[in-house]
Amino acid sequence: MAEKMWLDDAELAQEKMKRVALRTGEELLKRFPYGGGGDVVGKGVDGTYTHSIDKVAEDLLFKYLEEEGFRGSVLSEERGYIRGMEPELMV
Repeated sequence: MAEKMWLDDAELAQEKMKRVALRTGEELLKRFPYGGGGDVVGKGVDGTYTHSIDKVAEDLLFKYLEEEGFRGSVLSEERGYIRGMEPELMV
């Protein structure tokens, strides 16, 4: 029998995504407690400027998705399309 994929169970996927979002938000508040993060650190694949808070947020998001076992495709403003084994996720 094939291994169950992360998004096969909608309730579980919702729980995991909520956990990823909360962890990301909490960590961003720790790193940028008084706002900020607007300094330009590069350009995203879409050609727009990448601000430090954008980079940190996406780095955290990808880290936490991996920790939760997500192996899906992701469409990201900063990194572009990353092909995975599961359905697509847009961030």
